[in-house]
This record gives sequence, structure tokens and C-alpha cells, in this order.
Amino acid sequence: MLSLLAYLRRHHLALLALFVALGGTSVAATNALLPRNSVGTAQLKNGAVNKKKINKKTIKALLNGNRGPRGPQGAQGPRGAQGPQGVQGSAGVQAAWNAQRTTSLLHPAASGAVVHLTFTSPSAGFALVQANFGVRVRNTFDTTAADCKTRSQISAAAGAPSASGPGYVEQWVNGNLPTERGAGTYLQFDQSAARVFAVAAGKNTVYLNGTYDCKDALWGPITMTAQLVNTNPSSSITAG
Repeated sequence: MLSLLAYLRRHHLALLALFVALGGTSVAATNALLPRNSVGTAQLKNGAVNKKKINKKTIKALLNGNRGPRGPQGAQGPRGAQGPQGVQGSAGVQAAWNAQRTTSLLHPAASGAVVHLTFTSPSAGFALVQANFGVRVRNTFDTTAADCKTRSQISAAAGAPSASGPGYVEQWVNGNLPTERGAGTYLQFDQSAARVFAVAAGKNTVYLNGTYDCKDALWGPITMTAQLVNTNPSSSITAG
């Protein structure tokens, strides 16, 4: 009886070992026989795939996906608060004066002055003064050819014009001009000059001075204007 039980126990254990061995082989064989790309979403349970199981390039592609189309423009936002007021700019022309002399042509006085313009400024500053005038010249009474010239200048005081200062203009007269030979008739040249002066509040006077070395020269008609401004920025003039 004992030998029969021992036989059955040994036989049962052998069958059990055979079943386990065959079961493991079946699982391995099943895994080996799975065709490629046969595992899909249905075969994966939720949460089965974690970050460690995903390729780094795949993660980067997921995070930096292609940009989608641009959405429509949103509504305009409310208007912002008004900014601070800017610095006030410099004032332009604050006052202007104009005077004209059309009667009788004039020779320069012994002081060099032809005419002078007087104006009362409401404040100190700078004045842009301009003169527009004609000069009538007679050179010789005979047929001798001789060049001559006239000189004019706007200045703060009476005196002889100087080419080294601003507001200066000169007129060369060719002695061969027919109107200046024989009868010695006059020939008129239209000229203009301009200059900036510092002016004080109150009365100011500027001059148009003249001189000539021709046989005769007369100035007129003459118009002088002045415009008051509060600044006089520096500047320079160069050739070319």
C-alpha cells in the first residue's frame, strides 16, 4: 500500500513538472510568434507606457510640434492713458518790421550810410535783417574803357562796407558796356543783402552802407525788413 502511494506521488510530481515545462515553452513560443506591428492601442492598458519607454527624439517631437495656422486677430484693446506733455519748442518769428524808400535816389553820406532802419523790439533776441535795393551806375563820359565797382553792406553802425563781414555785396561794372561809354548814361543793378543781429528790448537801428569808385552811383529804391527770433544757432559756410 505504501509503495503504491509512493508511486502515485512520484508520478503526480512528474506530470506537474512536465505541465510547467510545457506551459513556459508555450508562452515563449507565443511571444516569439507575434507578428510585427500587431500590438496596438487595444492591446495596451491605460498607463502602460511611461516616459522611460519613449525615445527621446519622439518626446522632443511631441513637445515641439509643428505650428498650427494663425488664428484670427483679436479685438482692439482700450485706448491707453495720455502720455506726459513734451518739451515746448522754441518760438518762431515773434515780430516783423518793414520799411521802404522809393523817392529820390541817394548817394552814400560821408559816414558811409545810405539809409537806416529803426524798430522797437518787444524783447531781446536776434533779428534777421534783409535789404533789397537798386544801384544805378554811371562810369565815364568818354570812350575810355575803365572797370569800376560799388559796395554795399548791412551793418549795426554807419561806416564803409567791408568784404570781411556778413551782409556784404558788391557789383563789378565793366567799362566796355555801351551804356557807360560816350554819353555816359546810367545802368541799374538790382541787389540784396541779409544779416542776423543781436537786438535788445526797445529801440534798435541797423544801416545799409555803401561806397563806389565809379564816376557816379546812386542807391534806390530801397526796402528793408527785420524779423525777430529768440535763437541764433551756429552755422558755417564752406566752398563746394
